[in-house]
Amino acid sequence: MKIHLKGGILIEVLLAGTIGVMLIIGVLTLITSTPKRTADHNRLQAGVALGKELLDKVVVFAEGNWHNLASLSTSSANRYYLNASNSPFIAVSGEENIIVASTTYTRYFYVDEARRDASGYIVASGGTVDHSTRRITVVYTWSSGEKAFSTYLVRFRNIIYRQTDWFGGAGQDGPVTSTNSFFATSTNIHYTTTTGSIFLSSNATSGMLDSTTYDTGFTDGAQLNSVIWQGDLPGGTEVRLQFAVSSSSSGPWAFLGPDGTSSTHYSAGVEVSTKLNPEAHRSRRYFRYRLILVPNSAQTLGPRVDEVIVSFSP
Repeated sequence: MKIHLKGGILIEVLLAGTIGVMLIIGVLTLITSTPKRTADHNRLQAGVALGKELLDKVVVFAEGNWHNLASLSTSSANRYYLNASNSPFIAVSGEENIIVASTTYTRYFYVDEARRDASGYIVASGGTVDHSTRRITVVYTWSSGEKAFSTYLVRFRNIIYRQTDWFGGAGQDGPVTSTNSFFATSTNIHYTTTTGSIFLSSNATSGMLDSTTYDTGFTDGAQLNSVIWQGDLPGGTEVRLQFAVSSSSSGPWAFLGPDGTSSTHYSAGVEVSTKLNPEAHRSRRYFRYRLILVPNSAQTLGPRVDEVIVSFSP
């Protein structure tokens, strides 16, 4: 019994000693690794901050002039950083090195096109290119790590063109930088019967009015976004719209509909915002709209237009 007891005590002592050594080694490992973990965490946090700062600058860069961003070459092979010492910022090809607490970080961003399906949702492939949206990926690296994140930037700045009167009549080709009561040409349209409104002429199967050329003032071009019209639309009648854009104030003017051809048109009810096809009316400085008024089949009723509102983004 004594032998068994002593053996048991010896085993327990050996086990206790072994566990004690293991605990000491564990504590020493924790003590020695904690500073390293803290340093790694601090480097990661610094990298995150530098990445977010670069994205903030890209947002400011795009908001100042969308074309600054849209003109950059796409794909991950084209790396950029921003020279923030100039105002506005300047995009520079390559990577930027920044030293923080003796650690050297490298950061850059690249741009990809964004594609949307027929419903307007962003898709990874297929669809059509949305020239008013870009995918931005920011990359930041340091000696022991690399991180990246992506987001989408949209050409969100919106400017309104509004025409509420055509009483001045035809003959003004423009360009103009603000709306007035004139337009370029019309056929079978009454514009003096009621100030601020246009109607179909009696017994006309349709009527058409082409606006004056409007100068957005943006030499790099403006993207037409949407159109709304106000007035009255009796049953069986229709108001159709087409748009023409050009880099020159003298045209040429090709009035197009949603499929990018002259055979289609935008048609919507009163005060209904209609999205314009960005591919059909891509970033040009000047634009015109065409109104087509259609009566009911008996030609006893016709629509009335009081206002046309076009939104665009520089």
